[in-house]
Amino acid sequence: FPEHKELILAIGKHGAEWWMDTPSAENDGGDSTGLHNAWAEARAWTVQEERWYNPTSKEICLAEVWYRRWVEVGVITAPDGRVVEYDESNMAHQVALASGMSEYSRAIVARVRRSYWLGPHRLHDGPSPYSHRHFPYVPFWGFREDGTRVPFGYVRDMIYPQDSLNSGISKLRWGMASVRTERTKGAVDMTDAQFRQQVARVDADIVLNAEHFKSNPGARFQVHRDFQLNQQQFQMMQDNRSAIQRVSAVTTGFMGKEGTATSGRQEAMQIEQSNQALGVMMDNFRAGRTMVGELLLSMIIKDLGSQQQTIIIEGDAVREDRTVVINKPEQDPAGYTYLSNDLQRTRLKVALEDVPSTNSYRAQQLAALSEAVKSLPPQYQAAVLPFLVSLMDVPFKRDVVEAIRAAAQQETPEQVEQRIKQAVDEALAKSGVELKMRELAMKEGKTEAEIEKIRREAVQVGVQAAYSAMQGAAQVAQLPMIAPVADEILKASGWEQQQGDDPNIPQAEQTAAMNIKAPYAQPGGPDAMPAVRENTSPAFPPVPAEPGTGMQGIETAATSDNLA
Repeated sequence: FPEHKELILAIGKHGAEWWMDTPSAENDGGDSTGLHNAWAEARAWTVQEERWYNPTSKEICLAEVWYRRWVEVGVITAPDGRVVEYDESNMAHQVALASGMSEYSRAIVARVRRSYWLGPHRLHDGPSPYSHRHFPYVPFWGFREDGTRVPFGYVRDMIYPQDSLNSGISKLRWGMASVRTERTKGAVDMTDAQFRQQVARVDADIVLNAEHFKSNPGARFQVHRDFQLNQQQFQMMQDNRSAIQRVSAVTTGFMGKEGTATSGRQEAMQIEQSNQALGVMMDNFRAGRTMVGELLLSMIIKDLGSQQQTIIIEGDAVREDRTVVINKPEQDPAGYTYLSNDLQRTRLKVALEDVPSTNSYRAQQLAALSEAVKSLPPQYQAAVLPFLVSLMDVPFKRDVVEAIRAAAQQETPEQVEQRIKQAVDEALAKSGVELKMRELAMKEGKTEAEIEKIRREAVQVGVQAAYSAMQGAAQVAQLPMIAPVADEILKASGWEQQQGDDPNIPQAEQTAAMNIKAPYAQPGGPDAMPAVRENTSPAFPPVPAEPGTGMQGIETAATSDNLA
């Protein structure tokens, strides 16, 4: 604090009464300096508050004060419910408000501030230098009172039993070291103070007065060391010990001592009860550790900034290392540039693993998993073996797991043969042999298809020729007079069976289907059907009297049955 150099030097030289010892007020204008308020503040300082200055060593104590101030600010609410403080210089906030994607409102938020005090003098007061909104000091407590929120722990209820036990043990030790003497006056040749100092020693040297014992027949001198611990004192000490143990709600089995359990199941239940009794305290301890992680994470994020970083997350004996790239510039489909894994905009939280990682807990897991693996098939045991080794307390277990995996990945003879075949196929493919073989296979298939096509076309031509011959024969048979005409047409069109030969289509001697009864009778034949007489009279043909005879009306067998 260079701006307060003069004040700090004056306090360091004269202490809390610097305003009385320094002559600056008289030399620099007397009452016109405007320092009366400083005098009043210093004179109003109490004895307890003056502990910030040690007049013997000339040391001063600087106080760092963290506090909160509540202010009203503008906030925007995103569609997903996230609420952030509105920043006018942030283009994303302005676009969100202009497009209607976010809503603007006012809210009361806390601002953390820090100030430094030297006694009653404030040296600095400003906002918190950290990006988080918490005090940089994280308290760890066991419990808190409901009304006053005063933190306390199990030890508060142990203070009185411990003091009582300490006083009982102290009295016991004093009684065991003390002695009780019985003597007549003048029995020793030393003063009372010298006698009391000597008699308390184990190697005491006490000189008795012989004349006193001769002249006084009833003279006596006795030293008694008969202090004993009675039953009431012992019971009180035992009660204090048990009271201390009952306060913590931890069983003897949980402390590793022999308890009242008579079976393994009962011992496990007592340990579980101890875990449940310590649940609240362990939850508060976990909350404190989580807050420490939050503060540390915020400082790490601030140090990393917006620059691209490659973070390697170390694995363990089972999981491999992972690589994560933060603040990586990328482009979306619309062409806008953004940061992938943006560390400044991502909401990060610290979470603690609930599973304990102590040696005893891993030993229990190893024993339980070993019993389960024993009954598995060999192929399953090989798969679980890396997880089993990871629970062992060996310094090179990661190397052991890698060696086991490498051994498990060794190829069988079938796999070696398959790999050789695959390599040969790849070599042939690279040399062009496979392409030529495929080309030959395609040509062979094409040739077979063409041969099949020629066969089918030959069959089709034969069928068409036979059908055409049958059609021609039918025409000549029905109309014999067209044969000479067809012969002339073929000759005129240049048809040749042999060079200069006449087709000479034969003419049928008899007309086809001329002597066949109706319905194949030809017009003008001997059995030609007479014309049907038309009659439009409604009375003709007569209405049949009995429709079932079939000899009258439309149900007659032939058309000539109804003719007049």
